[in-house]
Amino acid sequence: MTGERPADARHVYANPLNIEICPILALAVHFVVNSFDDKGLSLFPGSSQYERYQKALQRLLSDGDVQERLKRYGVNPNELGSHSTRKGSSTYVTTGVLGGPTLTAVSIRTGWLMPGVTNTYIRYDQTGDRHVGRVVSGLPVDTADFAYLPPHFPEVDDTVRNALEICFRRAPPNLTRVLEFALATLVHYSPELLAMLPPSHPLLASPFFAQQLWVPLKPKIVCRIGTATDVIRATGIASTTALLRDMKEIANQIREMIPHIDHLVPKIAEEFRAVLDERQLGSPAVTRFELRSVMDSTLKEALEKAGVFSIMEMLKVLTGERPAEPTTAPAPPVRSSQNGFLWKSGVIRRLPETFEFPSVTCESIWLYYMCGDSEQQYPPLRKLEYEDMPSKNLHKRFSDLKFLMSRIEDELKRLRAWKENPTVEEASRMFTRAEGAISIPADTDAHRVRRSTGLRWLTVVDLLRKAKKANTMANRS
Repeated sequence: MTGERPADARHVYANPLNIEICPILALAVHFVVNSFDDKGLSLFPGSSQYERYQKALQRLLSDGDVQERLKRYGVNPNELGSHSTRKGSSTYVTTGVLGGPTLTAVSIRTGWLMPGVTNTYIRYDQTGDRHVGRVVSGLPVDTADFAYLPPHFPEVDDTVRNALEICFRRAPPNLTRVLEFALATLVHYSPELLAMLPPSHPLLASPFFAQQLWVPLKPKIVCRIGTATDVIRATGIASTTALLRDMKEIANQIREMIPHIDHLVPKIAEEFRAVLDERQLGSPAVTRFELRSVMDSTLKEALEKAGVFSIMEMLKVLTGERPAEPTTAPAPPVRSSQNGFLWKSGVIRRLPETFEFPSVTCESIWLYYMCGDSEQQYPPLRKLEYEDMPSKNLHKRFSDLKFLMSRIEDELKRLRAWKENPTVEEASRMFTRAEGAISIPADTDAHRVRRSTGLRWLTVVDLLRKAKKANTMANRS
């Protein structure tokens, strides 16, 4: 992308079939873990995004398991860099799949300009870019699943709006529709995320998981191959994909119909004999016309019950209009014991021995502090004692937490806005009123503008302690 034509949208699609490469899930996790910045519109805060991405990539490539996997495929980690993702995705959509997008659509998407041709004889069109976006998202091109819709809410009710407000505070209004898809994708993958993420991951400490916001949202999302009755339609698919989708729908209904047909054979014979016996009781003989009428009515009723007629209609018009299967939310986890968590030493504490303070923003740790984690069955952290901490290191972290939280508490009590047992919504509003009490210097020691959002709470603690120490030294002098 050259940035010369910002009106030409680049379409990004969710991949509800592969959690590792779903771009909408990655965007949702980023928005939930990091706060929105009131002062700018950058997707990633700060001024050194490239360096941060490069460092994160190198940390990943230095992992032993990753290096072993790369070695198996004959890949040298030193040959991978920040540009490898762009090269790999371009190679995949052009030569890695059969029936992929045209090279022209890929060239326009990637910004490979052909002087004298691009934007003169060959111009951008959203149809081609949608196809590129759907292929590069990793959806299977050669199956009906290529037409999968993203996880979405057919109706946005108060429960959805409340979750959006809590999870994406300070979000710009023009992102509302994007965040609805991001939230739905996060809900769709919630069971997998709970199973694969370590307990210390900052996402698990967010209100989305800590307060189990995803549980009532799970039955509200729809995620399936698109049909004519959906509130949104699948874009970027060719006519062949639509045909595969309809054929798969017909195959599913035929598969469901087979057991009914197996039961129909003896049932038809039994009903046929019963009708003949009934007719013979009232008349001396059964005519050919009556026999044909009995056979027609009996077979028609039986085939209609089996769904054969609906299949025939689908074969005629290829509509594929099946209702969605209802989903049920999984049951929440239970505590390790009735009063808390049993440690190896035999004592019962209110936190497990594996507990770690999450590395999250100040707002997220404040909600953790005030409301706890109902997903992990942790009480509000403000109700804990030092003896509930599994290690001396966590004693220090708990002291840091109380230092930070006491500033917010004191400010709320000064403003007469303190609530002893707030809900998640109330705690979020409390933080908004008192967050000025933990404001940090706007410039770094190197006289660079410090990013105001997205900082982890321990970083803020260190900055506040340094500022307090500097003020103390200045007053003494």
